[in-house]
Amino acid sequence: MNSLSQVIQTYLGTTLVTDYWQVSRPPSPWLEPDKDIWIHRGCLHAATDYNLSPLQIDDLQQWTRQFINKCQSIVRGIPQLLRSSAFTPAHAQLLGLRGI
Repeated sequence: MNSLSQVIQTYLGTTLVTDYWQVSRPPSPWLEPDKDIWIHRGCLHAATDYNLSPLQIDDLQQWTRQFINKCQSIVRGIPQLLRSSAFTPAHAQLLGLRGI
């Protein structure tokens, strides 16, 4: 998710990227702001390493989709920009970037 942030920060800046991650966060207990995951300067941080369950992966993919949709309200070419970025296939799949 941080590499996604870095690509989009080029166009929107750190403040908007941070705000958009915060407002697009899905309502999942493990992703609540007061838990182990927080956003600072456009990057996501975790207090612990996670072995993600399929449900948690779905949550992260939902969060990524909502974040991208929010960013598209300012920069319309976000999907094309992400398709041309150097995400590995595994990384793109984890983030749910395939098919955007």
